[in-house]
Amino acid sequence: MNTAKENRQQTRHYGTFSVELRGTKSAIDPLKIHTIADNVSQGGLYLQMPYAVNIGSTLFLLIRLPNGVKLATLGQVLRLEPKGQSLFGLAFRFRRSRLLTSLTT
Repeated sequence: MNTAKENRQQTRHYGTFSVELRGTKSAIDPLKIHTIADNVSQGGLYLQMPYAVNIGSTLFLLIRLPNGVKLATLGQVLRLEPKGQSLFGLAFRFRRSRLLTSLTT
């Protein structure tokens, strides 16, 4: 995992992060997919997905971090970019987050 500082307030961590995404594509169309985030920061992430969703939509994400910890987060779609071949880049801002650790004996 690479860490890079950009002209943003938070450091972005680049790599491959497994993401389960839940929400709605439209008012009556539920959305549940597994995808990959390209980068994650303290305040949000950027991922690619096969569906367009409305900017401003609230989504739930479960992100698996490299250390095995999962981050459950509720947040908002900030930007949607067509990537071609039915892919969209999605910028997402975290609103509420919680780290989930598994307790093993």
